[in-house]
Amino acid sequence: MVRSRVEVALRPRAVRVELLTLGALPIGYDLLLVDLNRDPTVRLAWLKPALGASPVAQAICFGPHTEMARLHPLAMETGARRCVANSHLPDTLGRWLRSRREGVQSPRRGEV
Repeated sequence: MVRSRVEVALRPRAVRVELLTLGALPIGYDLLLVDLNRDPTVRLAWLKPALGASPVAQAICFGPHTEMARLHPLAMETGARRCVANSHLPDTLGRWLRSRREGVQSPRRGEV
């Protein structure tokens, strides 16, 4: 379900979405979306080497809103740019895309 929401959010901007398996080291990507709804510890452990393999990539993690107090600091320590609740993912993707288009790389005040 999350993948379809991501594809719908990105479709107007002609962005390609690929689903990677854990353990694969992505190369040449601008953005990694990390689903923390299941096995967040395993997925966060994968994120650090994945970002190291593609140093220009940024990561946005997403997961259940009930777990954000625990997941957010872990994701940020691992190198994620943002960590948001599932329901905030489409808006966060839109802001990320606008920032790339405008050349702004830092989040606005109040963004997580």
